[in-house]
Amino acid sequence: TRYNVQVRLETARFAEQFAEYQVLAATNKLLASMNLKPASGSDAYARDRFDYGPPPPAELQRRRYPR
Repeated sequence: TRYNVQVRLETARFAEQFAEYQVLAATNKLLASMNLKPASGSDAYARDRFDYGPPPPAELQRRRYPR
């Protein structure tokens, strides 16, 4: 029906836009493309600022598989 075609068209448009965002994020250009600055807590020393501590070693983290 015409309604289903319109729904699929909008879904495809959003999927395309989301894919573009994913590419920009993967290339570390998402914020610059939107003329945004990173949040104040996103700097390299945020762990020290918020007293988070070191992360656990990767070997000790259990792998999670989708069910």
